[in-house]
This record gives sequence, C-alpha cells and structure tokens, in this order.
Amino acid sequence: MSKIRRPIQFFTISVASLSAAVLLAACGSSGGGGNSGSGGNSSGGGGKSNIVLGLSNSSVTSSFRGIMINSFKAEAENLQKAGVIQRYVVENAGDSTSTQIQQMHNMVQSGVNVLVVDAESATGLNAEIARDVAQGVTVVTTDNLASSTKSINVEVNPGVIATETAKGLANLIGGKGNVVMLEGIAGTPVNDERNSLAKAVFAKYPGIKVTEVNVDWNPATAKQKMAQIISQNPNIAGVWDQGDSAGGAANAFIAAGKPLPPIVFDGTSDFLNIWHQRISQGYKTVGAPQPPAVVVDALWLGIKVHQGSQVTGNPVLLNTPLITNSNIDTIWQQGMTNQPGQFVNPVPVPQAALYKDYLK
Repeated sequence: MSKIRRPIQFFTISVASLSAAVLLAACGSSGGGGNSGSGGNSSGGGGKSNIVLGLSNSSVTSSFRGIMINSFKAEAENLQKAGVIQRYVVENAGDSTSTQIQQMHNMVQSGVNVLVVDAESATGLNAEIARDVAQGVTVVTTDNLASSTKSINVEVNPGVIATETAKGLANLIGGKGNVVMLEGIAGTPVNDERNSLAKAVFAKYPGIKVTEVNVDWNPATAKQKMAQIISQNPNIAGVWDQGDSAGGAANAFIAAGKPLPPIVFDGTSDFLNIWHQRISQGYKTVGAPQPPAVVVDALWLGIKVHQGSQVTGNPVLLNTPLITNSNIDTIWQQGMTNQPGQFVNPVPVPQAALYKDYLK
C-alpha cells in the first residue's frame, strides 16, 4: 500500500474558502463510489447535486473532536449553499463500535453516498465499510483510521507528530532522563499508532526512562495526572504528548513551582502561548500542529473521488510542519487564543494543492 507524502507548507486558519467553485465545476461529471471511482452518478447539466455527505464520529470526549465536527459542518454548509452537495448528516457514536456500525448503516440507507468516518476501531468497522462501498458509497476514514483497503484513509502524517517530535525531544534532553508520555484514549487507532512510533524512538536511547499514562486527550486530566507524577518524581526531563494535553501538563509544573521541561507542542493554542512567552527566558521545545480541520481535506477528497477522481495512493499522509523555536512565529502569527482546548486549525493541505498532489 503506497503512502503519499508531500512537502510541508504553512497555511491560514480558514477552512471554508475557495472550495465550492472547484467542487461545483465537477458536479456535471460522472461520479463513483469507493476509492476506485466506480458506482453512482453526480447530476449533470447544471442539475441539482445528488451528493449526500455524512460524518460518522466515534467520540466527543475531547475538544479536538468538537472542533473537528464544527469544521466539517462549516464546510458542509458552504458546499450545500453552493449546490455542491444536497445535504449532510452528522452522527456521534459515543465511543461504541457497535453503535458506530449501526449509525453508518443507517446513514447509507438514508442516502449518504460520501461518508467520512473517524473510527472507534481500526478493524471493527471494516465489514460495514466493505458493505457500504459495495453499494456505491465513497468512504473516507480520517484522524482514527480504519485498516480497510476499501476506504480512502487520510491522516496528518504521524511520522511528524510522533516520530519527529520524539526525536526532537530526545535531542533537547541530551538523550537521557525521565520522559513522561501522555497518551490518548487507550485502544483507539491513532493513539496506538502514535505511541508505537514515539516509543520506538525512545527505545534507541538507553538513558531515557519512559513513564506512560493515559489522559484521554483531556487537558484537565493531563494536569491532574501530571501533578501526581511530579509529586512522586520531581526529576522529569521532558514530556511527550500526542494531543490536547500539553497545556494541562505545563500548568501542572507551573502550579507546583517547578521549572518547565521541554513539553511537546500538540497543536493546542494555550500551550503555544506558554511556549512563546518563555522563549526570551531560553525555553526550548518542539512539536507539530494537529489540525482538527483534517476532516475538511478528507471530505474534499471524498467528494472528488465520488465524482470520478482517484487518489494516487492509500493511506494519504498530509504533512504538518515540525515546529521548533526557530519557526514558531510561522504559526504564532496566525492568531492564537489563551483558552484551553483550542487548536491551531489550518486545513493541512489547501484544496488546490490537495487536488494537484493527491489525486489523478
């Protein structure tokens, strides 16, 4: 299975601009289902689009998911007003694989033919995905990917978010010391993937001792559990986290009156502010944006494939920039907020570049 990687670029926060005209131009062409481009039809000759867009989301326990859903809705509204899609549907499965399967089935039965899925299980949805694709539905999994080869699988490159940030942290602490890994919801695909990649890096450094703790991508939980760890072991060299946890971890050190060790930036704007404010004091760390707006790239690809295009490889890995002290201003200038639970949220790849580099 080939994986697509493209050069890293920096983009603005807008997720709903300049998309409708490009997609609308394709509405007169014949469409398809699945990632091969075969199946149903788009209406032609300027007629009403027959595309019904769906989002099947597995969980709403993190702020990332809430922002992701809002990004999806904003772009879906934009496309509906432009006539690119007929309507859209959003369902949340409450962390249940069986519920998600039933909701996917129901959405397809109700007419959804482009279905974006944030999967509760890497394998548990595969049979339903196969059934949906066989009915002409284009299925795109994103964020938490299914392992199905029937779906198009789109994610922000974990090689940057996990591997490169772990390497950067190891270098900053001189390859030794106690590292705390703040992990997401145990058993979810993206959590397991990122943890595995990061641990593989740390395993190359005999001087690094890793402590793993699940914080469920929750900044309040991250602060609470980090405070407990600090009280038991104040000699922490660095903190690696994979999402929505950096600000909570930093605030635990601040509340304890401890110097802030390198904490991996996870795309949250509250920690970006903490980092930026301390640069003049010599504070250094590393990280990568993890935009919830990845869902917008996923829906754009899904619509284009349904209209007859094909992806050039699967999974599709959307690059995100590695952020260090030397380039932090490239995202700082996008406009930050100090509120916990907010993300730096550019669309990872703008629409024109997405179509040029990831479709054929």
